Amino acid sequence: MEMMMPIYSLLIVISSIGIPPAISNMISAEHSENKISTIIKTGTIILLFSSLLTVLLTFTFFPYFDNKIFSDDRMIPAFYVLVPSIILISIFSSLRSYFQGTRQTSLIGKSQIIEQTTRLICGIGIISVLITHNASITLILMGIAAASFVAEFSGGSYLLFKYKKEKRKIRGTLDKNIGITMLRYGTPITCSRIVLTATTALQAIIVPYMLISQGANNVEAAEFYGLFAGVALTILHLPSIITGALITPLIPAIAEANSTHNTALRNLRISKSIMFSNLTALPILAILFYFAEDICNILFASPEAGTILSILCIGGIFLYLQHPLIGILQGMNQFRQIFIHYLIANALYIATLYYLYLSDNFSVLLFLIIYTLDDLFIFTMNYIYLKKITGFKINVLKVYINPFIALVSGFIVMIFFEKNIMQTDTTNILSMMLSACLFIICYLIILFFSGTLNKRIILSILSSHKRH
Repeated sequence: MEMMMPIYSLLIVISSIGIPPAISNMISAEHSENKISTIIKTGTIILLFSSLLTVLLTFTFFPYFDNKIFSDDRMIPAFYVLVPSIILISIFSSLRSYFQGTRQTSLIGKSQIIEQTTRLICGIGIISVLITHNASITLILMGIAAASFVAEFSGGSYLLFKYKKEKRKIRGTLDKNIGITMLRYGTPITCSRIVLTATTALQAIIVPYMLISQGANNVEAAEFYGLFAGVALTILHLPSIITGALITPLIPAIAEANSTHNTALRNLRISKSIMFSNLTALPILAILFYFAEDICNILFASPEAGTILSILCIGGIFLYLQHPLIGILQGMNQFRQIFIHYLIANALYIATLYYLYLSDNFSVLLFLIIYTLDDLFIFTMNYIYLKKITGFKINVLKVYINPFIALVSGFIVMIFFEKNIMQTDTTNILSMMLSACLFIICYLIILFFSGTLNKRIILSILSSHKRH
């Protein structure tokens, strides 16, 4: 399935053409029921047309290239089963954008739970039946793809049920001007996502070639990239479950404050979102860094990826701080600037990798450093630009200094506890969990007594005035 996902994800990006974020932004800035209904209808029609066109073109032209794109022919039938899901994802994304724009973010979370639960149950059920009947790998993959379709339908149906339950009296109309505005918003979003997808694809091509040029064979090159992308990066992105979730209520919150020209409220939300992301990501990254080898072994049976993960964790904070910055800029309709920043950073990143390949100066450590610097560069450009257009202020003591002190103090206490009290092997899962819990408790206590963390701050950050 993982071999299909890059192409499948690219098709989803193309079919959505950046309309969902535009719907969310426009709804969050509107108070007219008639206008909101018109926005939803217009956006849904555009998404329906674009997704149908994407699926039609895929089925028409992809057969000419599928053997060249997929090295394993057994993936091809499953891919074609998966493609129709693009229509469901695109249409239901308009409903997600509506609930995001009206700040009913809990409903989005519930729909995702329904979707993932359905995916799990259907996937296990279908695979069990097929294996019992000695089905081929091709049929099993098609079954998994079918389970994904059912999962998308279940999650979207829940949102549709909740939307209809509101009994909206005004159905809205198709508005050409609103459609043009959405497309104008959506174009740079789509371009940004295409740049990211293309960068990942080029990276997957260049890095193995560089390793081979340094004397590695094909198997060794593939193994390293598998450890890097499949293990280390997967684990590194775990904190994004928390920091990334902040974007859902953040975009409409920023859009609302920006549309009413409430600069003070907007800047307060900006500073608190950055603070929240920093406070939550730092301890998680610290734990991933300290227990990198053990975590890689427990989750993927690949302890050799621990060194890669540890190096990536050092600069990982810049990856997670990108989430609120991107959400804020999207909430302020700065889609074009986001695209420019991604284009500059990723072009420079790929050019640097290619230069290392040509100059024969490549090393694994240098590659990981450059990868981290790319995240730092994108974060810096977004941060400076946001500072320029908003003038928001950050409390350096509470956002950066106190969390760092709490981090170091928590580490000292944890290491002392391990060496002098527990005196057990930290590869043991129970002792590792105890150490991590002790670290988190110390971290939170120090933040609390330093005045950085309190109940009011957390509630004010998470509050999105949800409607149910």
